[in-house]
Amino acid sequence: MAAARRWLEFEADGADVSGEVVASVPRNGTPVARSGTAQNGAGVAAGSGTNGRHGADGATLPTSLREVCHDLRQPIATIGALAEALLTSPDLPKGLEVWVTHIVREARVLADLVQQVGSRRLEPVPLSPARLLADVAAEAAVTYDGVITISAVPHPEVVADAVALRRALTNVVDNAARAAGPTGTVGAELTANNGHVVFEIGDSGPGFGAAPPGMGTLGLDIASRLMHAQGGTVELGRSPLGGALVRLVLPVNRGGVGATTP
Repeated sequence: MAAARRWLEFEADGADVSGEVVASVPRNGTPVARSGTAQNGAGVAAGSGTNGRHGADGATLPTSLREVCHDLRQPIATIGALAEALLTSPDLPKGLEVWVTHIVREARVLADLVQQVGSRRLEPVPLSPARLLADVAAEAAVTYDGVITISAVPHPEVVADAVALRRALTNVVDNAARAAGPTGTVGAELTANNGHVVFEIGDSGPGFGAAPPGMGTLGLDIASRLMHAQGGTVELGRSPLGGALVRLVLPVNRGGVGATTP
């Protein structure tokens, strides 16, 4: 029997809501996931003083973001654990390995996001900007029918919050893919300039001001807040591909140490 373990931990108003999920995979059976540690009452406390919706019996349904993150923890952990267990199965067709690997990566991204939302703090670490850009582009390519090109100059590690920077890049790349459309092109480029790394995301879409109202505005706002929280900036322009160009500029040795997420 193989087992896959995933820990998800974050703090919510000082409450410990860490937990463990164990996925047991019988040799010739169906994977079964079960929860490990208790939640120390964190879910009950999260509902106090929050807005909500009334159910059929007049009861109020809590809608706090902290509660939602708490409840997402277990499903995300289960998905990640079962996918990791599936990768170890000798019966997994080789052609499916790449797709299961994508599931594992996305589960980890969601787990990191839930953790950051719960703690609301940035945790700068050394990371490879080229690898991060390649990962974001690869995940976007799973659901995008157009072309994504990547150009990255060799660059040493930067100090940044990996979750926040990935979120910023993902939002900008997703916006570019929607603007370019299923037959368009998205260009992702990494350069260095005066102690900064610059991520340039361009597309072959209609460009700023020509897209339908509301397209990409929330994603761009999120990216802007996340970059500013780390001492970075967002610049807008016209892409050589004909559409919009978004530059995410980040200082190499700064990463919002001690800052909170927006």
